[in-house]
Amino acid sequence: MSRRWSVIAGCGVTSLPNGRLVDALNTHDELMRLLVGRPLVARLFSPAGLALAALCLLLPFITAGCATGAPQGLPAQQGQEWRVTYTGVDVLVGGQPEVAWADQTSNGQLRTLNEAELVKLIGQPPAPPGPQPLAWLAVALMAAALAVTALRATRRRAAVTAVLVLVAAVALYAATLLVREQAADAVAEVLRSAMPSGAGRSSSAPIRDWEHFPWVRDRFELRYGCWAAIGTLLLVGMANVALAVPGAGSNTGDKPDVAPD
Repeated sequence: MSRRWSVIAGCGVTSLPNGRLVDALNTHDELMRLLVGRPLVARLFSPAGLALAALCLLLPFITAGCATGAPQGLPAQQGQEWRVTYTGVDVLVGGQPEVAWADQTSNGQLRTLNEAELVKLIGQPPAPPGPQPLAWLAVALMAAALAVTALRATRRRAAVTAVLVLVAAVALYAATLLVREQAADAVAEVLRSAMPSGAGRSSSAPIRDWEHFPWVRDRFELRYGCWAAIGTLLLVGMANVALAVPGAGSNTGDKPDVAPD
């Protein structure tokens, strides 16, 4: 019990820096000339972007972690560290997070725990968040946008693609935020149950009323997989918005009804 709680109590309470959306809202003339002036690039731009955004679901979307230093006079490898990771697929299907742990037995190196090791260490794994309807909506909209790109290149198709992709980006972001809240609740519940008696443990109170819950919640941050997926969707969406606007192709001397697939 004391070993489990030491990694909680020994960490600072400073918040991890918030992630930032990729700045994909400024569409430049060079990008427009590339998309409108080169039919092959225009044809492949949106499908490639949507495929890239889908692949980003395999990357980490949410992580939380903390480390404690080794006691004075002992090597750094004697410290303890834990990390919880949710990928985009976990956000989508509500999968079990990956939990990594480091201590003297692993020479201070994080290693992923299997289910048996996880139960032995903390007694129970964090509860999975459950499937997210908003994440499934985002995937459905991405699939619909991909189907639309098979149509003839027109401004109308660019407008439809833009709407589908931008709404998908918003839905995916909202789903990730919801999972972050649910993950904080689940991990906090596990950490509270690991506390020794008399250390502030109170399993009867709501988890968000637990005195250490704000500290746990501050550990969670959105990671590069989330920003890459949303940034790619924003880039594809805004490029299609620019090409759907009357006159978008006039500056390059190309036909105004050409749009990226």
